[in-house]
Amino acid sequence: MPASPLEDQPLYNKGDIRVTRTLLEISGTQYQIRNIDTVKIITKEPDRSLAWNCLFIGVLMLAACVFYVSLEFFLVTLIVIGLGINWLISLKDTHTLLIATTEGNQTSYSSENLEDIKAIRSALEAAIARLA
Repeated sequence: MPASPLEDQPLYNKGDIRVTRTLLEISGTQYQIRNIDTVKIITKEPDRSLAWNCLFIGVLMLAACVFYVSLEFFLVTLIVIGLGINWLISLKDTHTLLIATTEGNQTSYSSENLEDIKAIRSALEAAIARLA
């Protein structure tokens, strides 16, 4: 039996992700909504240790500027500190949408944008609730 127009109407449609009342499609992979039990978001923090080490080395270099007075060394020190700060600021958490199906948990989509992940989860939960 063909799907009704309401079932084909997307609850979420952005990029390569589409959620309808009956189907979740991510990068060409399709999941039937009726087979999805729960939807969960997992957040993973990046490893910031190297960025902190860079910043620490810059601070040590700044302390060394007291003993080794040189404009060039001071400028290199400021660059190292700036790189360390920029590196720390640029590291973002990665959010992964995890769906539990009859086949087990499957990672379906990851992004640094939490709002996109929440919007997808909301659309999936709305589709699951309509089936109940």
